[in-house]
Amino acid sequence: MWYACGAIGAVLLPINTASTPPELEYFLDHSESKEFFFDERLVGEDLLEVARDRDLAFVQATGDIFDKERGAFFL
Repeated sequence: MWYACGAIGAVLLPINTASTPPELEYFLDHSESKEFFFDERLVGEDLLEVARDRDLAFVQATGDIFDKERGAFFL
């Protein structure tokens, strides 16, 4: 993920899956994110609800695409 973002000139913003909805709103308000990559096993419904309220492209991971310590990224 890091390499791919660097190759296309994008910036990757990893978020803590334990973030609260207000924290996620802050990240979204200040990052100008366009896409949301996440692992459904690690991201709670409350965070998805906040992200759905934005104009983001969603990419849902299945399987072991992400390490277990990492669950969501904004691009």
